[in-house]
Amino acid sequence: MDVLVYSLAPLSKLEGVGNVALNVAERLPFSCSFYNPGKHRKLLFYSFLSPLAFALAVRRLKPRVVLAHTTEASFDPIIAKKIFRFNYKVVCVAHGLYPDLAEEYFKEVRLGNAKKRFSFIANLKISSFRSRFVSGADKIIAVSEMVKRSLKERYGVDSVVIPNGIDSSEFAGARRTRKSKGNILLFAGNQFWLKGLHYLIKANALLKNPWKIIAVGMDSSQEEEIKVLVDCKGVVFKGKVSRQNLMKEYKKANAFAMPSVYESFGMVYLEALAFGLPVLASKGTGAEDIIENGVNGFLVEKRNVKSLASALEALRKLNLKRFFPDKKFLWANISAKYAEVLVSVGLNKKKIEAVL
Repeated sequence: MDVLVYSLAPLSKLEGVGNVALNVAERLPFSCSFYNPGKHRKLLFYSFLSPLAFALAVRRLKPRVVLAHTTEASFDPIIAKKIFRFNYKVVCVAHGLYPDLAEEYFKEVRLGNAKKRFSFIANLKISSFRSRFVSGADKIIAVSEMVKRSLKERYGVDSVVIPNGIDSSEFAGARRTRKSKGNILLFAGNQFWLKGLHYLIKANALLKNPWKIIAVGMDSSQEEEIKVLVDCKGVVFKGKVSRQNLMKEYKKANAFAMPSVYESFGMVYLEALAFGLPVLASKGTGAEDIIENGVNGFLVEKRNVKSLASALEALRKLNLKRFFPDKKFLWANISAKYAEVLVSVGLNKKKIEAVL
């Protein structure tokens, strides 16, 4: 077997890391198997027994390369290889770095925008520790230039940037031109303090003609917290929605905004652009690889409410000069880049040539 795709997150095409893992793997010109700790994930993760569980899977599957999605997941194949002297190569996909996330989280805690949660802090610390071992990987893929810079600064390792993407067939019927009239601003994300919804609401309140904000993706506890923190008049909370209903919200909207304080990539930006929506995002995040000021949206300084307000006003007048999708964000092209990396660590180049 050529490749073992390893993800701590559930392997699902709905969202997140599991979505990327599946979309990339199904288009690779190599034989692939999948491993996920499943319902025992938390026990294995927090007890550091996950390398042993991983070793048991590897003995059975015998992969030539392990494609580990996330730096903290790469801990398991790297440690298992050292202990049991396996001869596979490890390719790590860095979807973001927990030390960077921790910095932004504690800033938000100090500002009074996020609550201290022991379980979340424990996860940050353990994930940050596990991520240190990424230097033992044979190759590292970063999902954005921001992640590439952070990998170099924190761990002194080099990486190649291969972005995440979307399925062109899913957006074949998407609206390519923006509605000329309307005042609906879509936000999609769960942890409001991370995705900057509180800053977005404050900025919107400064406008003479504020947007109607539709917020999807948050659970009830997050909704309750943000309503205590800021005045949410004019915000419609729709909670967690299905993939199908999210697509409907994109179609209804006139613009999209998610000014995250930490964002390693941001697939929702791609999705919004696929529906012809101009996008507002934060500087210093993975959104810089997707958004060009004045072309398909605006980038603003993190936590800067006045700049956000100015950008929200400018968003109304922006006529998109470049329409999505850019071919580099399509899964077929992304998987081809992954295949090149896998060949560089020893897989059969002829399999790629047969596909191209």
